[in-house]
Amino acid sequence: MQLGVVSVMALSAHALLAQSESPACATAARSIGTKTARAAEIERLGTCPSSGPDALKAAWQSAGSMAEPELAALVQSSKRTRDARVYGAVSTITADGGRPAELRLASLSVLSTYYRPDLAPSMGWLRSAHVGDPVPAIADGYSTPGAVPLPETRSVDFPALLARLARSDPDSNVAKAALRLRQYMALSDPDHTPIAANAVRLAAGCRNILTLQSTLDVTIPLRVQIVGTKTEHTYTLKRWVSGPPVQLTLDLPPGPVLVTYGNGHELARLTDRKGPCPASRGAGRAGIGSARAY
Repeated sequence: MQLGVVSVMALSAHALLAQSESPACATAARSIGTKTARAAEIERLGTCPSSGPDALKAAWQSAGSMAEPELAALVQSSKRTRDARVYGAVSTITADGGRPAELRLASLSVLSTYYRPDLAPSMGWLRSAHVGDPVPAIADGYSTPGAVPLPETRSVDFPALLARLARSDPDSNVAKAALRLRQYMALSDPDHTPIAANAVRLAAGCRNILTLQSTLDVTIPLRVQIVGTKTEHTYTLKRWVSGPPVQLTLDLPPGPVLVTYGNGHELARLTDRKGPCPASRGAGRAGIGSARAY
């Protein structure tokens, strides 16, 4: 009985939304179905709470050949709609390596805004920003939920998608755009930034010396602490792209060493501090501080 009541209420709400729409909404939705939509009609769909989301979903599915004005209008209408149906279509396109790069960059722009309403990376920023540049933001981003609200899991799903694209996407333009966004999130939202297993390692050296090694693809603050003591340091290693791991030689008091990031996410732990010592006296301390930290 309860399920029936909920269904009736949902249908009633949908009917009310449909009644409140302008007749231009139906015209714009039909233009998507016939693939004759112009930018103005696509922009109109962003103001249509009933017919807009399904029409925009359909538009993304067939947007591979859209001209630049229509694609720009699709991006803006989708940002405004913030509906789960559009989110699903856009997410699928972003992850699909067979889609045109320009379309996937457009979908990344939309997903960024769904992740956080004030984020507004332009297509130009996604193509050419330096890794580490802040993502462009706006003060009055769209935040009103759509008829079908966006999934709460997007705060985890989007960073995970970026990590996957940055690591292995076949299109270099998309991979680089994903890395630009991922680097920003590594600093602004480290708790939702996925880090590959064994990307950070600790190696014991002579006496109090140890080596911190990183193959991270992004710069993220790493907290190094001696467990059970107040000794704690934060290191931000230079972003690693290719080649051997970045290494930082540390001189720390005795005790187990723990490396974490964000709100205590563990990356590495070293309990056995007994490393090899060089044969010549005093050589064990050579090279301390030789690696660069940022």
